[in-house]
Amino acid sequence: MSLKERIIRLFILTFKPMKKIYYKIVVYVFVGFISLTLVCSFVVSYKDIISSLYESKETIFSFEFSSSYFNKVIDIVDNIYSNNVFLHRRYVDLFGGMQRAIGKSIIWESDPNKTIMIGSDGKLYSSGNITMNFADYTINENQLNSYAEKLSDLGAFANSNGAQLVFFQAPARYDSEYVQLPIAVNDSSRENVNYLYEQLINDNNLIVLNSQYLYKEQNIGFEDLFYKTDHHWTVKTAFWAYIEICKVFNEIGIGIDQYYYDISNYNYETEKNAFLGSLGERVGELYVGRDDFDLIYPKFDTDYIKLASAVYNKSITQGGSNTLEGGFTDAILSYEAIKTKQIKVTLGSYVSGDISEVIIKNKKPATDKKILILKDSFALPVSAFLSTCFEEEIILDPRYYNEKTIYEYIAEYQPDVVLVLYNPNAYNSTFFNFCG
Repeated sequence: MSLKERIIRLFILTFKPMKKIYYKIVVYVFVGFISLTLVCSFVVSYKDIISSLYESKETIFSFEFSSSYFNKVIDIVDNIYSNNVFLHRRYVDLFGGMQRAIGKSIIWESDPNKTIMIGSDGKLYSSGNITMNFADYTINENQLNSYAEKLSDLGAFANSNGAQLVFFQAPARYDSEYVQLPIAVNDSSRENVNYLYEQLINDNNLIVLNSQYLYKEQNIGFEDLFYKTDHHWTVKTAFWAYIEICKVFNEIGIGIDQYYYDISNYNYETEKNAFLGSLGERVGELYVGRDDFDLIYPKFDTDYIKLASAVYNKSITQGGSNTLEGGFTDAILSYEAIKTKQIKVTLGSYVSGDISEVIIKNKKPATDKKILILKDSFALPVSAFLSTCFEEEIILDPRYYNEKTIYEYIAEYQPDVVLVLYNPNAYNSTFFNFCG
């Protein structure tokens, strides 16, 4: 055996056991780190973990031996762990900061639908239904026609019960006319709004407002409509929508004094860098920073009783209610909790989070009328401002409310006006299932 061969042989014999030791050390350290993280996560966040498990108890205990059941449970556990893992926020922030530092405009996820990117306007966008082979996306006209028919039928039923139906269409957050994305996406939300509007504009059973036309007519900048870290419109935009809705309500005889929708009669405070939206949560605040969050509340005296579903997916009758009393900043807006940083700021800081049913009784209303609101999360701040106008306001979320049909609710409640307010990403059968 030559000297060269001896040296190579010696190197192999020496390195091989070292390699095994190295792997063992890495495995032990990794397992120890994971175990310690699990323990610390439970110690620090056990209340939130238990609460999250309790909220999902119906799914967990509805056992069935099927892949769909196990996938649901795994998703629940994975989501709870991901949201409560020890130092989770720091890991996400660090990763997002590193991605931004090296100039990444896309943060890919194993699930393409969760991929986040930065648009040309500096705001975050979710990939949604990403396609690497982009073709012109055609809207589903049959589906939108069915939604138009259901809205028209609901409007006719509301009219027969003495109420007027108003459908307010929130604008699409992604608009290719204003924003360029680093990869092509099939997003037809803008086209869906406009198509549905065209089907309803001449329908005598309801009034429809297309906010995409409205903000352009009023020269409101598209860049000011939405948060940069969240898919929702801003509170300021929601107040603008509130004004437009009040104008229409007055056209049909509701009789709201302009005083109640004049912004000069509201306090307007801005909490700087207070809001990290759902998109920002996924990539960390170091990626594009945080959003400012507006606190808009009446200068005039207010007095409320608010009942909100105690269980998010059950009605007040089925699951009980949480009750708050007092002025706007006591019952409608979580003002003190935001100012003292006791809660995480969300659009649900106005009225409530996304829950089945909310009943608001106003002791000092602008009118003696009643309103029923069918909503997604975009409607929360709008509902808050509308509460100043009506003696009673009921807010239903069709995703969670299932005690009775919307038809039955209208017949029993007898509102003076019914407001439907959805954003175009909520255009699915759940939101337009009014008769069960």
